[in-house]
Amino acid sequence: KATAVGSWKDNELATVWQLDEMGDLMWKSSPIGGISQFKNILQVDNQQIIVSGPAILYCDLIDSLAGFAVVRLDSLGNTIFNTQLRYEDHSLIMSTSETPLLILNDSTLWMGAREKIFQLNLLTGDSLSSIDYSVDEFVAFVENDDEISALSQRKLMNLSETGEVQSELIFYEDLTE
Repeated sequence: KATAVGSWKDNELATVWQLDEMGDLMWKSSPIGGISQFKNILQVDNQQIIVSGPAILYCDLIDSLAGFAVVRLDSLGNTIFNTQLRYEDHSLIMSTSETPLLILNDSTLWMGAREKIFQLNLLTGDSLSSIDYSVDEFVAFVENDDEISALSQRKLMNLSETGEVQSELIFYEDLTE
């Protein structure tokens, strides 16, 4: 099987496609609708899928508000949870390049987005915490022996289970790749 994520057009309708071994479409799901784009995908051990990306939650001339969507789907494309995380102005959200995902343990999902890390309950999608860091944008997560490190454009940070910075290494050049 192969799973793909993206949108029909830039910044429009976030979609997940599941293909079989021959490349034929098994199912397609657009679980959040609206202006959104899935940019990351994480396969869970039991064949469930977690996807995330920027989304405009509410936008009009008076109040524009955006955030990130995190969706968990079962192996048939049914939505287990759909979590919308409020973040900031919609023009900044839709230009975000990455939203890395990592499962730290059996019950916690970590998502790095721009200079924030969100912790979510892996089973329900409930937000556990949101922590601001002084970084430009997260690039990746690394897990090693139940410890988590977050790599931004200029910092490598070792984090505790609750997201506090235990130690950090600062780089003097951007790590954009």
